[in-house]
Amino acid sequence: MGNRALVTFKNARASVYLHWNGGPESICNFVEAMKRQGAFGSDVPPSAFPARLCQVVGNFFRGSLSLGVQYGVSDPGDNGIYELDIYGDLAAHYTFRYEDGARYEILDRDYEVDPEWQSELASHREQLGTPREEKLAEEAKPMYVWLGPDTALFEVWTAKPFPAESIAEICKRVQYRDCGDTMYSSARMAQLLCNLYADPKAVRILDIEIPQEEHYANMVRFGKGWSIETSTAEIGEELSEESIVNWISYLE
Repeated sequence: MGNRALVTFKNARASVYLHWNGGPESICNFVEAMKRQGAFGSDVPPSAFPARLCQVVGNFFRGSLSLGVQYGVSDPGDNGIYELDIYGDLAAHYTFRYEDGARYEILDRDYEVDPEWQSELASHREQLGTPREEKLAEEAKPMYVWLGPDTALFEVWTAKPFPAESIAEICKRVQYRDCGDTMYSSARMAQLLCNLYADPKAVRILDIEIPQEEHYANMVRFGKGWSIETSTAEIGEELSEESIVNWISYLE
């Protein structure tokens, strides 16, 4: 059971699976919330689009399920597949669910943006407190976050030490699915990272799933139980206990 959908993005390999609220009226408002963050456009890397959608939807759903990151396109059933262009506009909506395996286009009626829903979606970010970094600093450099084989590889642009211990503590206390549950843990990590780093370009889900040699020099690898398995990145400047408690009370 569910109201499933898969949201894909032009020029990005990662896509976002929704188990609930996959209808056009919900997708319209999730995407509008992204647009209001400035999360689309020719100056934003396409690899950042799926991460920001995980932030908006993840803050809305909370918990540890109902949201996933996957590579490639497969029909989830129910509402099928949405394809968005670099401006967040709907480029296609289709399904492969029929017996002949052919692609069938779904014709959506125009859905209106709901001001009350937009206000609620914006309030989610406000309740989590001030982001760690509002805008990319000139001295920002990429570091990498990985949860293990078959999970998303994240590129995070930051000028500050990475608060790895705080992120691990939040994941443990909220009881997010372990790193082995690849689809769900990747989506929730994207949500956490985007809440920490507000600039739409700061968090990206790379098109490759396995780190290459150049990534290992500045990377945090989370392991089972959300332990920090290895780290070559500069870590520190952890969140305060008050901030961690606030996040947990809101996210679980």
